[in-house]
Amino acid sequence: MRYLSVKMLILILVLTTDCIVSSNTNHSPSPGMSMAPNNVGRTELPSDYDTWWNIQEGKKIYVDKTKFLHQLQSGLRFLRRPPGFGTSTFLQMIASFFKGEQHYFNGTSVHQYGNTRSKNGSWIRYPVIHINFDSIPVQYSKNLTQYEMVGDIKNRIELMLRNIATITYEIDIPKWYTESRFSLSHLINLLYRNCSLPVVILIDEYDSIIEKVGSNLDGNFTDCFQKGLEPFYTQIKAAHSMYKVKLALVTGVHPFDINTSGLGANNFVDISWDSEFATCIGFTKDEIETTFKSEISDFAAHLKTTPDNITNQLKYWYGGYSFSAKDTLNEKYIVHNPISVLNALKNFKFDLYWVNKTANADVIAKEMNSLSFYSFDEFKNYRLRHSSDLNPGNRYNPITQDGIPLPEMMLQMGYLKLVSYTYHHSRDVAVLNYPNWEIETGLNRSLHLASACENP
Repeated sequence: MRYLSVKMLILILVLTTDCIVSSNTNHSPSPGMSMAPNNVGRTELPSDYDTWWNIQEGKKIYVDKTKFLHQLQSGLRFLRRPPGFGTSTFLQMIASFFKGEQHYFNGTSVHQYGNTRSKNGSWIRYPVIHINFDSIPVQYSKNLTQYEMVGDIKNRIELMLRNIATITYEIDIPKWYTESRFSLSHLINLLYRNCSLPVVILIDEYDSIIEKVGSNLDGNFTDCFQKGLEPFYTQIKAAHSMYKVKLALVTGVHPFDINTSGLGANNFVDISWDSEFATCIGFTKDEIETTFKSEISDFAAHLKTTPDNITNQLKYWYGGYSFSAKDTLNEKYIVHNPISVLNALKNFKFDLYWVNKTANADVIAKEMNSLSFYSFDEFKNYRLRHSSDLNPGNRYNPITQDGIPLPEMMLQMGYLKLVSYTYHHSRDVAVLNYPNWEIETGLNRSLHLASACENP
């Protein structure tokens, strides 16, 4: 069985985003995506689970990503990155920005303009719906039918939705809303009416529920998801068309088919491979050298080497990722894995930090062993034709496609990098390779362990 099905992903997206709204205080985000240029007086590196707010209030060192806020002022956007790359912290920064928490942005490029980009630098408290799918409890039971399980999830989601309206925003829900299921469009209308401002919607880890439920999902269950929760994106689109939604940004690991009719997502723009956003998540070489200059010097002294050698080793171990389809070889668009860089700087040691944390290498290794036509060396300069990831025109129909091909799954999960991409006369070819030594070593280790288990 494939690790993740595009069909499942689409339907999970529609289900979970329908209602699940959190107050942004219980996330467990990836580190290092925190954003400010002024680290004077900051000496502590963030941990793997620090939120944007923890980092700012704890005066911890962070990399400035606030410049991307200027490009995310409006519209319907979709952004994918590998798991544990710092997407959650990036969304927390955006939420904080639109909430008008200007004290967290002192010294940044956006502070003087405010979140309205006006000359007088005014700040407005926009209503923000910040959703993290990973926060919803999902328990699979063979004693529950697919309809009962979907109903249970929808009830949990609706309760969270009502709480965000009544507790977080202290809004009384009108009687006519209490007599039926409370939907996302109801919340948008209430916030818009009470705040007299358009709503910002941030959806994080849209595909995380499929990770929790995994192989327990069957076709009937997936169909139940689709039929019950298709209206979600239609509600966002409708509210956006009426100027009730300022910005909606969805993030995850795997793509959903934005052209599929019925899902209401065809107005979302996929910016995952856009050069403009290529470095919004992850650390560039310049950012590492500028932000962590003191830590690199300490690391070098500990290993009795030079700072330049430490920088080169960070690149060799954790760099190589390019999220720009047009400029894959341009150094300014290449980023390092933030989790591994931060842990290496903390521990004065190069190790498999991200691979060990996410444990996805074992899943990929098991899949590679089950498919005899794939080998470890085959993915060095692997040529992928008709990529559904890079070219939405090739994207699988989520209603009929059972799984994502292994090379594309590895690209989405950060185990392969994009070396080059060409598109000519409706034909596209992507060249893929392992991004760095951490991935090669970790995947090789998992392959040996998987083989040993199958052939004791």
